[in-house]
Amino acid sequence: MSETLPASLRPARPSRLSASLKRAIELRIKKGCTVTDACAAAGISTQAYYKAQRRAEVRLYAEDVRKRLLDEASARRDALRLEALEVAADMLRSASSETVKVRLIELLMNEGRPSASVNVNVDARSQVAGHANAGYVYQRPAHLQEAEERP
Repeated sequence: MSETLPASLRPARPSRLSASLKRAIELRIKKGCTVTDACAAAGISTQAYYKAQRRAEVRLYAEDVRKRLLDEASARRDALRLEALEVAADMLRSASSETVKVRLIELLMNEGRPSASVNVNVDARSQVAGHANAGYVYQRPAHLQEAEERP
């Protein structure tokens, strides 16, 4: 006599994602390939790829690949940031120029972020009939000029 187990106690069904589908998903996400190119490289049809995308387990796998890719990129960025800080610290110790030292201190204090600044360039030169380089001239709108001229 065999009893059936409740769904929560049954072993999970093995993943039905083929190796070629996984490869196509990874090429699409990691390398930025088009669906057509990723499917051709993995050896599956684009129709099979799109059909598979409707399944929840395929979408979960793609999300997992994205998460791993972002985690790897974050780890590499952190390692490079540490290396850059070590180089900047060495330069700070060995720099003979006070200007270089000040710039490095600013860089280290801002943790590599540029300081907030805004540059505005206003070209006030204009050509007014008969007056070369007359500078900026404000022309009042016609309806305001008429209102001032009325008694």
